[in-house]
Amino acid sequence: MTKVLVVDDTPDMAKLMARAVQDQGYEAIVAGDGPHALEMASAERPDVVLLDIMMPRMNGIEVLRRLKADAQLREIPVILVSAKSEDRDVIEGL
Repeated sequence: MTKVLVVDDTPDMAKLMARAVQDQGYEAIVAGDGPHALEMASAERPDVVLLDIMMPRMNGIEVLRRLKADAQLREIPVILVSAKSEDRDVIEGL
């Protein structure tokens, strides 16, 4: 079964995204912050990551950078999720 790592510091949003993933027939695992997301990505090897950009401690862009810097994790596709819509935010995510 395809495994999706959902990363969001807002519990209600994380639950909503996890439920949407499960409703499509995928397995959802949830991390509530950046450091936990990196630990789970390493341990669980998800097929894809849904990653919130705006999080305390370690934002989604930093999590993305660390995932892509890790030879074991860099091939995992990451979808950035955010309420931000300014061009500079989109470009930073690319």
